[in-house]
Amino acid sequence: MSFASATAMRLLIDELDQAAPGYLTSLNERLSSAITHGEMWKEEGDPEGKEFDGFVPVQGPAGRSVTYIPLEDAYLLQDQLFADGASADDQLWLVRGQLVVALHSALDRFAREVGGTGPHLPEAVRQLLRQDPALHKLDGDAFGLLAEFDATRYPFVHNGGTVDDKYQRAVRNSPILTGERRHLDDGLVDSYAHLCWRLGNDLLFHCRESSRGPA
Repeated sequence: MSFASATAMRLLIDELDQAAPGYLTSLNERLSSAITHGEMWKEEGDPEGKEFDGFVPVQGPAGRSVTYIPLEDAYLLQDQLFADGASADDQLWLVRGQLVVALHSALDRFAREVGGTGPHLPEAVRQLLRQDPALHKLDGDAFGLLAEFDATRYPFVHNGGTVDDKYQRAVRNSPILTGERRHLDDGLVDSYAHLCWRLGNDLLFHCRESSRGPA
């Protein structure tokens, strides 16, 4: 995912509630309806009497279109984006958290594909950059931001955005206490996106140089 793509997605997220007030609340309701139908069809078969194929219909916001997604995906979306009793602001915050998760997944997968073997993303990236003297090295601030970025993924994947002891161990001197929500503002998401863009370019350079072999 490029820096421009991440920035565009962040802008779309921020403007969503202005352009379509209540959209996320509506999406939550439509996912609930799709899940209800899916569970019923698992027991009784679909409306045409066929065996349930695992896909459920998510109605469009105006009711004029339908998108079919796996029932498991509908559950996952509802679990990660719509915590019980979440306000509209909470929902936008959770969506922003999933953007960070997507950025992390893209950089982590690329680092592994080009030979990174560290147990966590920061170690894998640093190991690769050390192999090539032509590449930028991670100074303390950059490595700290990468460690924070790596740690921020976990709360949104596993804890609904709430920090736990694992985050505290990974991020030194964090002002966020265990049990508190991991705040995400536009500037922080942009800094993560820019870091991914820079490191992705460095890793791509490393991959190309390694494929050429010695001169």
